[in-house]
Amino acid sequence: MEETGDFINLAKSLGADESEFFFTSSRTLSFDARGKEIYSKQEDNESGYGVRILKNKRLGFSFFSRKEDAQRAIESALTSAKFAIQSNYSFPEKSSYKKVNCFDKKISELGSEDGIEFTKQLLSS
Repeated sequence: MEETGDFINLAKSLGADESEFFFTSSRTLSFDARGKEIYSKQEDNESGYGVRILKNKRLGFSFFSRKEDAQRAIESALTSAKFAIQSNYSFPEKSSYKKVNCFDKKISELGSEDGIEFTKQLLSS
């Protein structure tokens, strides 16, 4: 991800000794049932970036959802690091890794109607 390098450079310019960023995205579909009846369903989509900062051997963390909030999140992580316990922790050097494909497209294409049907099957068993 190209912007990750930009975030690392921004963190360094704001005073971080070391930093690491990650991106996460998830979709959650949940159903609540009472007895054998479904009474509610909820769908949530969330995504965002996590940032961990090391400053003076102290670890800080923050999270942001929009790229334009990166600076605020980095500053927040730097602030939280001030109150952390000093450690000898450091982030690993940049390296390559083998891509693990654990994404199942069939699951991602399931909709709420599929979830209702699965839930009804569970309730009837």
